[in-house]
Amino acid sequence: MKKLLFYAIITIAAMIQADAQTCTIDTTLIPAGKFSFPDTLPCVVRTVTNPIYDQTVQFKIPRTINAQDFGAPISLIFTVDSMVITGVSGLPTGMTAVYNPSSGVFYGGSAGCFRVSGTTNDPAGPYPISVQGTITVHGNPIPTFFDGDTTIDLSALSGLGANPFGALSLDVINPGDPCRPSSVGINDVKSFNAIIKVYPVPAINVLNVDINTVDRINGDVIVYDVMGRKSFIQKIDLIGTQSIAIDVTSFASGVYTLIVTDGNKKFASQFSVK
Repeated sequence: MKKLLFYAIITIAAMIQADAQTCTIDTTLIPAGKFSFPDTLPCVVRTVTNPIYDQTVQFKIPRTINAQDFGAPISLIFTVDSMVITGVSGLPTGMTAVYNPSSGVFYGGSAGCFRVSGTTNDPAGPYPISVQGTITVHGNPIPTFFDGDTTIDLSALSGLGANPFGALSLDVINPGDPCRPSSVGINDVKSFNAIIKVYPVPAINVLNVDINTVDRINGDVIVYDVMGRKSFIQKIDLIGTQSIAIDVTSFASGVYTLIVTDGNKKFASQFSVK
């Protein structure tokens, strides 16, 4: 009886630990028109153990994909049956990725996430992340390109619009060094260990601001016009990810400056409204 009780306690503890390691699916964090968020993770500071690096990538599986994304000469829509994730490679030593659901099986139109966490002593530098697995689609066959029911390795989607994960990457930096600047927009993120993306540029109806931060940012997102007047302000207090959609339909055409500020820290990006 004692042995049975002992094994039951061990099993429950293991289940609690496994559940604690998984991520929470939240598709509201994914900006419109994207399959995943974020596509670039905040930097991990090498040798730092407190706090342990902890970031979550949210994604949703498309219901359909276009054969042109795979080199077909015409547009033809295929239905996505399922995607199976077998692993996440390219992470620095000491970093792990745990996905939800843990089976790694995701059906067309469904959502999921994977959580990247841990500490590392690996050298500073960029570490491209690759999601391994397959995606199965069906539809009318196209000779040479598709046989109707096709299973494709996810590596074949690298750089294509049908890739639900975009171009994932993670940089390792030395303590005290700034995280790399974002490659989208005119950004400067030296003050924050964060990735902040401002798009599209120029903005027509909506300006999106994607924030993914390791440091806590407790401050404001502010937009100034060329005369220095505030056109928009929103309070933020977050660690992790947040996507802000700014309605610019009432903005006059011209150049604006977006500021993310927290005390002495500041991120600045210029954008235009058309």
